[in-house]
Amino acid sequence: MQAAMTKRLPGLEALRGIAALIVAYNHAAYFSGYGDFGKTILVRGHVSVDLFFMLSGFVLARAFESRMPQSLDFLIMRFKRLWLLLVIGVALGGLHFAMQGLSAETLMPYLVFGLILPMIGYQIALNPPAWSIFFELLANWFHAAILKDFGMASLIAVSLVCAIVMLPYLGAHGTHMGHEAETFWLGVPRVIMSYSLGIVLYRWNGDRERISIHFAWPLLLLFPLLVGLISQADDLRFELLFVIIVSPVMMLGALSLPYSRLACKLGAISFPLYAVHAPVQWMVLAAGGNFIVAFLVSIAAGLGVGLAFDANCRRTFGFLPRPITANQPQV
Repeated sequence: MQAAMTKRLPGLEALRGIAALIVAYNHAAYFSGYGDFGKTILVRGHVSVDLFFMLSGFVLARAFESRMPQSLDFLIMRFKRLWLLLVIGVALGGLHFAMQGLSAETLMPYLVFGLILPMIGYQIALNPPAWSIFFELLANWFHAAILKDFGMASLIAVSLVCAIVMLPYLGAHGTHMGHEAETFWLGVPRVIMSYSLGIVLYRWNGDRERISIHFAWPLLLLFPLLVGLISQADDLRFELLFVIIVSPVMMLGALSLPYSRLACKLGAISFPLYAVHAPVQWMVLAAGGNFIVAFLVSIAAGLGVGLAFDANCRRTFGFLPRPITANQPQV
């Protein structure tokens, strides 16, 4: 059992990496001003964030439910895991705005608070994607405090209630809630819905493989195509169906992927990329680069930051030895 719990899940790591690339591509297009089809092809890329929440619920249930720490201890542990890369993102955002002429007097409060809590408050203006990490940490605490004791039926009920709360707002926002003041409070049902479903998927399925290994990579590569398809839909309510149907199917199918260095590397770069891509893209665009250049440079920056500051990334790319008991996927 312990070996099963610590082995890597390359399919889920690949899926998380693909989702991070989708988010980075969509943000590069957004920051440069949506326009032609090439820029809007993944305009609903924010459904990848819902997938992040679901993956987190699955992987953390797998790793910790049998030995779940106290809720505050779990929250602190998760905060330590995520803090440094988010701080780097805030610092890069501050550098960008300083280069654009914003005064040190204006920037300093954002930077000071950003060094302490880089995922909540006005300092998110320096690194907008950090908003989702606040809700991720909220879900982590809720998991350790309450959800770990819920049965399957209760978890499904929690997800259903969260979906119902979101329903009146889907027509105007889709699932794109929580990232701005107007919809901030809706970030709670958004994250808890997907996170709880991730726990349900793990408890129901575990690591069981549901499809042939030959179909695993094609299924993973289908995900961005399906995001592109839903991006062309006019009815934003389809996004909720995407999250509760397509994302779980993708996760279950991804479990069949055998060990793959590419898959593990995609997973290793996913959080460093997510943590720093926005300010890097701002700087590239401000220097005259187009959105494709901004997208590619942000990938390179995410890899560089990961190799420099993230132990999991360094291990996966072979720059650190991998401890025998520490090879479970990182989120």
